[in-house]
Amino acid sequence: MVPIGPRDLLRRGRRAVRAGRLLLWRRTLRRRALDVTADTARRTALVVAPHPDDETLGCGGTVALKRQHGTRVRVLVVTDGRRSHRSAVISPDELAAIRADEARRATAALGLPPDELVLLGVREDELAEHVETVVDAIAAELRSGEFADVLVTSDWDWHDDHRLVSAAVREAAARAGGAVRVLEFPVWSWVDGPDDPRAALDGVRAGLVDVTAVLEQKRAAVAEYRSQTTNLSGEDDWAVMDATLLGRFLGDAEIFVEPAADRAGAGR
Repeated sequence: MVPIGPRDLLRRGRRAVRAGRLLLWRRTLRRRALDVTADTARRTALVVAPHPDDETLGCGGTVALKRQHGTRVRVLVVTDGRRSHRSAVISPDELAAIRADEARRATAALGLPPDELVLLGVREDELAEHVETVVDAIAAELRSGEFADVLVTSDWDWHDDHRLVSAAVREAAARAGGAVRVLEFPVWSWVDGPDDPRAALDGVRAGLVDVTAVLEQKRAAVAEYRSQTTNLSGEDDWAVMDATLLGRFLGDAEIFVEPAADRAGAGR
């Protein structure tokens, strides 16, 4: 047996502390969230996803629940997802096409009509250069007046694309005017936590949607993203979302929070 040195013990201790804090953050956020299931089921929504799969992982149950009630949902996927993997077998163009097809099948599994899925098709590696185009596209959807809510990935997420799209939604909502409500759903922050979990809870207003009744639908939709959940290329370094990671998104509830900027404004 190889002896465990002080540095290994320190690293293990830090990981355990981090895991404990993250678990406490999730539990606290869920405990503070109001059950808004009944209200949410009847509210029309535009869902804005930075990449194909964010819409299903973060709020797929909510989409399915709305559609069960005959409520209109429209999903706008911003980027083509070509950079989720680097492969010698599947080219970026091929991966983009695969992920577009997966998005169509996944959203169909959630009950979304084909004409309610918009694939904006911004190259994933060029999003920062096309933010204005993204804002314009979202604002055009919101000016229709058809949507009570716009749902988008949380600014807590560490991924730059998630934060850029979150900011684009807030800007689009401001430009479009009207009374649309912006709500954010955590994706990577639900897995890894926000930068500062304690600060993230400060003044937070959160809602909880019980998705138990549509959980099998969400599971089926997630499974359509085979490029993310299986080793599609057969390469040793093809990253796969394993059961533990997917389990974070396949629980009985989905959480939505008001954007931090809105919380700050409400406090002034």
